[in-house]
Amino acid sequence: MFAKVGVSVGVAVSPEHGTEAEELLAVADTALYEAKSDGKAQCRLASVATNVAALRRLTKKDPAPALDRGAA
Repeated sequence: MFAKVGVSVGVAVSPEHGTEAEELLAVADTALYEAKSDGKAQCRLASVATNVAALRRLTKKDPAPALDRGAA
């Protein structure tokens, strides 16, 4: 009996894609979704577009700190 396993990977590298763990995970996660949308068994290194998409997701998830920074 054989099982076929496929893997998709999203990669983010510090400091190019962020310096905090939460930023890097968000960027890598977005790159992973890009890899999956391109088909099975793909690998994607984060790009500028990936960084922007991840940043938008992070700010939508917790907008209060962004508002606090703007008020200072």
